[in-house]
Parts: sequence; C-alpha cells; structure tokens
Amino acid sequence: MVFQADPRGLKGYALGFAVASRGGDHLRAACERVVNLERCFNAREGLTRKDDTLPGRFLKEPLGTECGPSAGSVVELEPMLDEYYEARGWDVRTGLPTASKLDSLGLKGCLEGSPGTVPGPRGR
Repeated sequence: MVFQADPRGLKGYALGFAVASRGGDHLRAACERVVNLERCFNAREGLTRKDDTLPGRFLKEPLGTECGPSAGSVVELEPMLDEYYEARGWDVRTGLPTASKLDSLGLKGCLEGSPGTVPGPRGR
C-alpha cells in the first residue's frame, strides 16, 4: 500500500497544526520558537557570540571589481551581529535571547544551565 497525501497538507503534519486554519502569524511564531530553541541549545553546549562568525575569507579578503558597488569591501561582522541580535530580541552583548523574549514565546527557563546563566539541572 502506498501512502498518498496532498503535499500542501504535509505542512500541518510537520508543524503539528493546520497552517491554513491558523494563518501566517501562527506559522511565524512557530518558526521563531524554533530559532530561539536552537540558540538556547547552542548556548547550553557552550557556544557564544564569538562563535557567530563567517569564514575568514569574508572578513579579510576584499570583494573583487565584478561585485559592483561593494567592490573592495569586506564584511563588517560586529555591526551586523548587533543588528541581527536586536532584530531577534536577543541581548546584543551576549547574543542570547532575553528572558522577556523567551517568556513571550513560552520558552521561559530554556537557558537555565547555560554558561553565563543561572545553574540548572545539568550543573553548569
């Protein structure tokens, strides 16, 4: 027997809810929870802002003349990280989600036990 399903309906199985009945805002909130959970997991494993980087080539080698108005420039990572963290509602200094951001997503306490936070069940 072959399982046949309408591919448009598979999103509901993957996300645990019917997208069409809840709308795009619900989908955006689910995706935001995923990104913040990933960040909490990485923090628990010891990753910090210093680990948010690009290959050295992007940071050191100027872009070639074929890159139009960006020719000769290199990526200025620190201002970009600051802007990204701010847009995400994360602490700009640490790169971690703020307590209020996690609380608004129903993820209160997900950073417990991460380095630089209050010790949690893992004793970190």
